[in-house]
Amino acid sequence: MLTINERNDLILNYLPLANKIACNKKRVVPSHVNLDELKSAAYLGLVDAASRYDTKYNFAPYASIRISGAILDFLRELGWGSRAQYTVICCGDDYPEDWFANDETTKEFEEITECLLKSERQILVWYCIYRYTMKEIGQKISRTESRISQIISRSKDKIKNQMGVLCAA
Repeated sequence: MLTINERNDLILNYLPLANKIACNKKRVVPSHVNLDELKSAAYLGLVDAASRYDTKYNFAPYASIRISGAILDFLRELGWGSRAQYTVICCGDDYPEDWFANDETTKEFEEITECLLKSERQILVWYCIYRYTMKEIGQKISRTESRISQIISRSKDKIKNQMGVLCAA
């Protein structure tokens, strides 16, 4: 167990990590979500991580998970979206594949990706849910890894635009 001074030092030393994670999340949420609010959520996650920290483990990875989780909890409180929406947009954080085993989440995924072409949706399924690499996807459909990257980026932009319109309504 850490002393109060050790915990406070840990928090101060990892504030840049919390800021970085908040800034990275800001890039993938609608424009009406304020960066300062994301940072506040990140700081709460950092304080929580420091309070629960077991010194047997490396702090940075643990804190990153707690900070990201606090930000996502904050976004959910805003009503911004569900886990399926975060999976589609973030496509890179760790998401258990079994989240897509239930019908409700699968339906959400289909609704969120309805703005995409069938081929774009399939590429996102392979990339985000089945965790295929861009190279593996390219080999499946005879496209270059670079082209797959472009399709994924364009698809994520379409979804973010759609989410922005839905959030503004």
